Amino acid sequence: RHHRLMADLMMQVERGEKRKVIVNTAPRHGKSELCTKRFCAWYSALHPDHDIIVATYNEKFALDFGKDIREIMRSPRFQQIFPEFYLKSESNETVTTYAGGDIFFLGRRSPTTGRGANLILVDDPTKDDKDVRYDGFREDCWQWFTQTLLTRRHDDRAAIVISQTRWHDDDIVGRITDKQNPAYSPRFAEGFEIINLPAIAEHDDPLGRKPGEPLWPERFGLK
Repeated sequence: RHHRLMADLMMQVERGEKRKVIVNTAPRHGKSELCTKRFCAWYSALHPDHDIIVATYNEKFALDFGKDIREIMRSPRFQQIFPEFYLKSESNETVTTYAGGDIFFLGRRSPTTGRGANLILVDDPTKDDKDVRYDGFREDCWQWFTQTLLTRRHDDRAAIVISQTRWHDDDIVGRITDKQNPAYSPRFAEGFEIINLPAIAEHDDPLGRKPGEPLWPERFGLK
């Protein structure tokens, strides 16, 4: 059920109905597969002249995303659905579609000069709970997000999707959503829609689960 919800949400982003979306869920529940890898490939096929940035916590992981996305684009199923689509050029860090759209795969320390986007996909800007314990690390992530990534949008119509696991209440999502956070800024928070899909349901669950119900019982039981 949560995969269908995420897929529907990404389709709304593609149609321009939503511009700023945050998806929070537990590790290994499909957020990267759907909201980053497959959404990137699908969006690029529908908008081959658009530029896309795929950003994550380090360059190695970003390049792994690039490899997986290229494999999706080369798959027989993808080629059957989008027979005219092909990549004109490619490297580890960038691919260019036949229509001139570029897809950039960036880590938090990767240079962004000269790289803009119609769509920015931020996937797990924080690796785990260790680094995020440090105030300086969290501030570095925030500066990277606000002063680097957000300045790469081609225009106000450019979309941004953040999909991540929450490791700290002062992470990027916390600073966007928590008005009590000293770093909270209405300017950065404006327009974001937040979908919380915890592994164990709390209150106001987007899937209508009762508190205590697991998110993906077929794979991860309650225990």
